[in-house]
Amino acid sequence: MKGIKIDNNLITKKIDYSFLETKYGQPIESDFNYDYKIEDLKDADKAARLIKKHIDMDSYIAIVTDSDCDGISSAVVLTKGLVNILSVNPKKVITIVN
Repeated sequence: MKGIKIDNNLITKKIDYSFLETKYGQPIESDFNYDYKIEDLKDADKAARLIKKHIDMDSYIAIVTDSDCDGISSAVVLTKGLVNILSVNPKKVITIVN
């Protein structure tokens, strides 16, 4: 772009997140395992059956999440998934971000 100088070192520099673990006790990326399979989630099948049962019964469904970034994101994904993919009546979905 004309008139804008981009420092390529800023673009390619790897960010060191290790201070999070030492200062705040938070996990770092190397602590995460991305190789999970849906079959490995304990009681996922029970949760799916429970959700299906209440969709079939036209029950109210409450989604309650934390008010942090991933909680808000989860609330949106779950609400939109129920309404747009599983065709749940939007008036039957109550989303609470706490």
